[in-house]
Amino acid sequence: MSDESEDKSIDELIVLALSNYSNAERYEEVLVELRSRATVEMFNKAKALTLSEDPYRRILGAQILCQLGHSKPKFVQQSCKILLSVLTSEQNPDVIGAIAWGLGHLKAKGREAPLIRLKNHPDAEVRLGVVGGLLGLATEPAVQTLIELSRDIDHDVRNWATFGLGSQIDEDLPEIRQALYDRLFDDDEEIHLEAICGLARRKDRRVIDALCERLFLSQTVGFDDLQAAQALGAPELLPALISLRDYLSLCTNELEKAIRICESR
Repeated sequence: MSDESEDKSIDELIVLALSNYSNAERYEEVLVELRSRATVEMFNKAKALTLSEDPYRRILGAQILCQLGHSKPKFVQQSCKILLSVLTSEQNPDVIGAIAWGLGHLKAKGREAPLIRLKNHPDAEVRLGVVGGLLGLATEPAVQTLIELSRDIDHDVRNWATFGLGSQIDEDLPEIRQALYDRLFDDDEEIHLEAICGLARRKDRRVIDALCERLFLSQTVGFDDLQAAQALGAPELLPALISLRDYLSLCTNELEKAIRICESR
């Protein structure tokens, strides 16, 4: 954060954030400063923003409240109550999305049902917000919603839902495995890798061929691939892993760990 921003009042920072809404880097920089000012004044001003007629101000208010105080959250219960209340009447898709993500950050009790009711919303930003708000929840309704959204037409929704199922919960259910297996055949490489990682964590041997194929493509192998190999621990991965010794310049410690694990099985 620049000294210029640090010297500004809360009202000046709010104006600065709104004027830079289309400049993601600058907007985020100002937002971080606003969230760092975890005072009663900041809380009250953020609350007032969520009640504004201007959707951009409502978005900013939600984004401040959901991480006010950063690693030392302040006014959590009050913020949850405000965002849940605002969600009931909000119609703007971008604002709904911001509130949904905010409820997830806050781990708000009572967020599950109102978010799930929005899972079939026609706007992808809302469906993405539903996924963001449900991340880490392992109840049957939340898991079923993520499974449904892992098949969404929108790339970002599918990607985050697959990530949520594969990496953000530990549950190992047949329907979760099947949802991840289905995403092995997604055209998007990032979603494909999320599915591999989720199946490997659950030691589903159906992922062996897909993971071997990625490992043999040495130019694309990264940390997540090696983590998946370690989690799966299948001896069938050894030829591909050993071949990487001649090509991989990064993550070499992770590679050797993956080789040791697969050799021990």
